[in-house]
Amino acid sequence: MKIRLKPSSLAQILDCSTKKPTVLIATPNYEERSVWFPQKYFEGCISQAIDPSSVFTQFLWPQGQVTRVELLEQLKGIHFAKLAELRGRFSNEERTPVSYHDDFNPREVVGIVVRSSEAFSGEEHNIVVDISCMPKRVLFSVCEGVESIIRSAEIADCPTVFFVYTAPRRYGALRYAQNVGEVNGLFSGCSIRDAREEDVSAIILPGLQGYESKLLYDEIRSRVSSSVAALIAVSSRDYQTSLAVMRANQFLMERRDITVRYYFSLMDGVRKLERHIQGEAARPIREGSRMILAAPFGHKPFLAASFFILRNLASEQRIHPEIAYVSGFQYLSLYSLGVSHVGGFQLLLEE
Repeated sequence: MKIRLKPSSLAQILDCSTKKPTVLIATPNYEERSVWFPQKYFEGCISQAIDPSSVFTQFLWPQGQVTRVELLEQLKGIHFAKLAELRGRFSNEERTPVSYHDDFNPREVVGIVVRSSEAFSGEEHNIVVDISCMPKRVLFSVCEGVESIIRSAEIADCPTVFFVYTAPRRYGALRYAQNVGEVNGLFSGCSIRDAREEDVSAIILPGLQGYESKLLYDEIRSRVSSSVAALIAVSSRDYQTSLAVMRANQFLMERRDITVRYYFSLMDGVRKLERHIQGEAARPIREGSRMILAAPFGHKPFLAASFFILRNLASEQRIHPEIAYVSGFQYLSLYSLGVSHVGGFQLLLEE
């Protein structure tokens, strides 16, 4: 079974919700955009007279003791309270604490996702995952849970799955000091430094923190055979952030041994990412195996897209798919301000 990605919209999700029950998974946070999609989704359900009992909402609530910031916890509560009136009409919900960053348990999140889907066990249903402010390691575990649900069902009985992302109007100027750890693989759970493959093909989707790209580049250039590509956003909606990403990752564009490509929308980036990964998987391997490494350091949708694109290679001989993640001491993401637009994609299943 192969998983393909196609663009989706709020209108399409609401249309599907009129036809079959829906599980909504979201992560309220200290940013305004973290509750924007659930709010619009609930409002759409009310306007289209969707039966409240056909919607189950799972609110994941990341919280840590070591990294806990009281002011941010208060902001999280304020934004969550904005949903109070709408949530009152859709009372079929759970609010589940998730230990993060300290004591994070990936299998716990996988179990929560699978259990949430069982709210409509035996029925055709939708799963909508709002990843706007979901920490990346939580998002990876959510993807594992979704994949587990999909692969355990017949194609005809599989839920219709959507991933949605609310982009901010802009990011704040404040940057967090980070205790940068090492580059780890999310699939393997091990350091990239310890990987046995000497043939490594990496594609970097850089973010505002340029140190991640440099750390990965320095790590893999020591391999006997390696290639590095970069996929960089050029956004007409938010050109200031695009320029900030380019400045932070200027070395990517200056190195002659890095192939640089640009994308102009979420789905344009997803298509180019998929084509690159498929091309590297088809390239002959002289000896041993090849690690195909996606490094989605920027927008979160590319982590989810990388997960499902790379999982399509699971049956390939001599290919080791991996996703790079740079650890730090905080779970805090960059502050974002306002709401720009919503994008996302639907998972399509093929034999």
